[in-house]
Amino acid sequence: MTDSSNLARHIEAVHMQLIIKTCELRSLYIHKRVHSENRPYACSHCPKRFKSSFGRNTHQLTHTGIIFSCQHCDKSYRYKAQLNIHMRKLHPELVAENTDGSGGPD
Repeated sequence: MTDSSNLARHIEAVHMQLIIKTCELRSLYIHKRVHSENRPYACSHCPKRFKSSFGRNTHQLTHTGIIFSCQHCDKSYRYKAQLNIHMRKLHPELVAENTDGSGGPD
């Protein structure tokens, strides 16, 4: 057995496992916010507070006047997620066309 194979085994057994555990703990720490009442992310335009920066950033779009409009009917929404729900419910055949992997026209 060579020293390099021993080193590789040591790195895998000790250091890689430490990296994996650190990532798992970080993920758990982030997930715990879902169950917490702590809302450290404040909107810069109103008093609302959020558990995640993603939630805050999504909310802050409502203050910009940006709207997400359906290209197939006259509906529009303040959140892109609402438009996505609309598309799946009212235009499912169009959603399927865009996700079939054919690429389609740009």
